[in-house]
Amino acid sequence: MIVMQNNPGYIYGNIPASAYKSLDKDVPSLGIVTSMIVNKDLSDEMV
Repeated sequence: MIVMQNNPGYIYGNIPASAYKSLDKDVPSLGIVTSMIVNKDLSDEMV
């Protein structure tokens, strides 16, 4: 899949058929990996 090759932060996902009554089969999807890097001195409230 071209999208996956050009965006290494994306991951393969799956919406199971059981998630919605209208689905009769699983639906392939994309997910996004998100990372947050902060200074160790930043308060928990800010993070």
